[in-house]
This record gives sequence, structure tokens and C-alpha cells, in this order.
Amino acid sequence: MGLQDAVFVAVTAPYHALHKTSSFAWNAASSCILFFIYMNGFKLSVLYLLASFYIL
Repeated sequence: MGLQDAVFVAVTAPYHALHKTSSFAWNAASSCILFFIYMNGFKLSVLYLLASFYIL
């Protein structure tokens, strides 16, 4: 394993770990948010769209 490989792994490993964690959290949050939108209608769906732009 060359130095380049080591640097690549060191840089990408935390990103992959974070991405797995955040995508799990995002899926859970999305489910909750979608349920609230279903219950509360259009006003919250606009907030949800705004929030998703900021989070992504």
C-alpha cells in the first residue's frame, strides 16, 4: 500500500462512516417529517423542502 493509498483511505474513511450514519439519521428524520406533512398539510411541506435543500 503506497502513501497515496494510505492518504486516500485516511481521507475517505471518516466521510464514509459519517455518510452511513447521516443517511440513516436522514431516513429516520424523513419518515417523521413526511408523517407530519401528511398530518399538517402544505405549510410544513414547504418547510420540509427548504430544510432538505440546506441539509443536502
